[in-house]
Amino acid sequence: MKKYIYILVALVVAGFAASCESNLDIPQKRVIDFSTFYENANEENAKELIGGVYRLLYDQVYNPEPSVMLDALSYDCWAGGGSFMDNSHGLQHVQAYKLTSSNCDCLDKIYENCYKVIYYSNCIIEKIPETSDAEINRIKAEAKFLRALATFRLIRFFGTPPFVDHIPSADEYYPSNGDTKTMIDWCISNMKEAAEVVPALSGIGTQKQYG
Repeated sequence: MKKYIYILVALVVAGFAASCESNLDIPQKRVIDFSTFYENANEENAKELIGGVYRLLYDQVYNPEPSVMLDALSYDCWAGGGSFMDNSHGLQHVQAYKLTSSNCDCLDKIYENCYKVIYYSNCIIEKIPETSDAEINRIKAEAKFLRALATFRLIRFFGTPPFVDHIPSADEYYPSNGDTKTMIDWCISNMKEAAEVVPALSGIGTQKQYG
């Protein structure tokens, strides 16, 4: 008799646990659901997303790469330091024209950062649905321009980088090198398309009106 009572109690407990399982499915606090955020993005959300892309671009300009790296390649800049022990970011190797992917981390950072700009721009372009909202369309056009700018920068530094013009699927994570002419033509085309949507500035300093 006790055996049947134990079985009955176990069944009741299991049934109770199953009925409460849905209560445990609680969205994680302060975490954005990637699968729905782009799809349901309003103007404010779209501004946040493009702001993240601009932040990546800002990092490219104000970190040691690539502007300092280009200066180090010129005759107008000396990487400094008493020896290669002072070789911050590999810039002395750059100065000596001995830079490689193994001794110059600024190359790695340029490469990584450009593909981050491309990826998040692609997310804005592809995942935010088509709309008649002029503000969202302007932001998508900005993403198209920034994606083309990052691609051109990759061409400038690496010649034939992998060509990523969409969000890659799982079997596209290791693309082959792209064709330089094809990519440059694509960059120009995308920049022209973006220019048709993004309003022209009326003068110096007026960019603030766009946020």
